[in-house]
Amino acid sequence: MAKNEISAPSINTPGLNLTGGVQGLRVAPIITSEDTRTLKVEESGAMIIATKGSTTQVFTLPAASNGGVNYTFKCASAAGEILIDPNGTDDIQCKATNDAGANIVNTDGTGLKNTAGTNVLGDYLTIEADGSGKWYTRGQSGIWASQ
Repeated sequence: MAKNEISAPSINTPGLNLTGGVQGLRVAPIITSEDTRTLKVEESGAMIIATKGSTTQVFTLPAASNGGVNYTFKCASAAGEILIDPNGTDDIQCKATNDAGANIVNTDGTGLKNTAGTNVLGDYLTIEADGSGKWYTRGQSGIWASQ
């Protein structure tokens, strides 16, 4: 190894790929969209900014069997609503609100919604797949409900 050279071990996990140092760092994308969208495992770590202004904007998740895959959904239009649809019969677990709200466990493929009637700009939900059919909340703001 040359002087002043740092060697790093190889790391390969969903959302973070380092091989031999910082040159391999993967930067998670920011996706601004008005469209209904099926998310890909390769987009793990993405912040999805929902901008549709008049109806429901649907985001379909990949299978939760892909452990460690995660996404953040952010409301950028209080006139629209965000619907997060799990793959098949996967479950999404979160709180109704980020304070002491009721626990929501959507089962058998039921989606999770941030509705136009209660959302505000900046509401967000960050979820991560556990590798065995469930998505869990890592952080949230705003009111979320079962579809």
